[in-house]
Amino acid sequence: MSSVRKVIMNYLKVKLFVFISLSVMLWAAAGNAADEPQDTAAAQTPKIEIKPADTETIRWFLPYEKPFRMTGFEWFETDRVYERLPVDKPETVTQYPNGKATSIPAASCGAFNLSPHTSGGQIQFRTDSAHIQVSGELSGQYRGDNISPLGSSAFALYYREGDSDTWVYAGASRFSHSKDEFSAQVGGTMTRKTRDCLLYFPTYCGVKSLAIGLDKDAVVEAPRPWKDPRKVIFYGTSITQGGCASHSGADAGALLSRDLDMPVLNYGFSGNGKGEPEIARMLASIKDPALYILDYEWNIITGEEMAASLTPFIDILRKDHPETPILVMSHTPGSFEGIDQDDDSLARFKAKREAMILEVQKRQAEGDKKIEFLDGNTLLGEDWWNCLVDGCHLSDFGFYRQEKVMLPVVQRMLKNSNK
Repeated sequence: MSSVRKVIMNYLKVKLFVFISLSVMLWAAAGNAADEPQDTAAAQTPKIEIKPADTETIRWFLPYEKPFRMTGFEWFETDRVYERLPVDKPETVTQYPNGKATSIPAASCGAFNLSPHTSGGQIQFRTDSAHIQVSGELSGQYRGDNISPLGSSAFALYYREGDSDTWVYAGASRFSHSKDEFSAQVGGTMTRKTRDCLLYFPTYCGVKSLAIGLDKDAVVEAPRPWKDPRKVIFYGTSITQGGCASHSGADAGALLSRDLDMPVLNYGFSGNGKGEPEIARMLASIKDPALYILDYEWNIITGEEMAASLTPFIDILRKDHPETPILVMSHTPGSFEGIDQDDDSLARFKAKREAMILEVQKRQAEGDKKIEFLDGNTLLGEDWWNCLVDGCHLSDFGFYRQEKVMLPVVQRMLKNSNK
């Protein structure tokens, strides 16, 4: 029995030694970890709240904090991300290939996938800073062959001085687009005088984080109030999104916003705004709409698809906003229209156009006095080919011409919306 007892006692001593040793090691590791400096920003702070440390010359700000005014992300307060549509999405959406309602997974809906593209996002403020800097991280940079990195992934700066209503382009951020992290000055060094500043987000990529750097001793004030704080909601295609403008302040939506001095929310989705009723409900939920612009024909294949999608889309808008004007637009001209086309292609474009006109005329006949059709063939002028980059998308000159034709129509409809 004594030999057995010795074996048991030795065994228990070994187990006790191992237990104590492991406990000491774990305690020591915990103590060392506690003593080591922790990267709490990376571990605990959402990317959207990260900004560089102030230096002797530069003070950093977050764009959604006062006195800055950020526009273009209607669900930011709840979602805390720079996205154009809400993060909370339905499981399925409805599209209308060949005119037949078809349910697809929301993950397959290109509009939701392009929602992180920050087209139309902008920040306004007043400052006398000589330098405007940006720092942060991008996501999903577009690397197509028809638009430069400056046009797709840069921040653009405009300014106006004194009592002037004229915004002047000051330049864009320039940094390496081989990686997503960026830090750069936007435009050149300016004289020290207080001016209104307007900073546009990129058009064809996402922004995970952004901080704005100003001279450390600079004045920073709230911007002038909008002349009209209601919202123009612009839904459409890659052209609506801003392709292929040279920078993010040159597309039609940005031009309209500056000329009207009111928010223009960009819901252009490259190849993917197809008149989904689920997205119509999201747009209808936006408060204080002044005008809806529907310009998504380029994303539609057939007349049947156009007719089947447009009717429920407008029905949804009208249910919540019976008096808000709606402008339905057909596509701008493309190079293919300068050459011979097969009869099927010509018939498809004619059918889509007729579907839009018939829908508008039907509603007008039923008493809707606040819906109109704008012919896209009138937007670029007789020499429309001088307005194109790749045969379809618009250059800065093309967007300028488009907006100058749209502007008086929009102004008249906005005036009518007040009646």
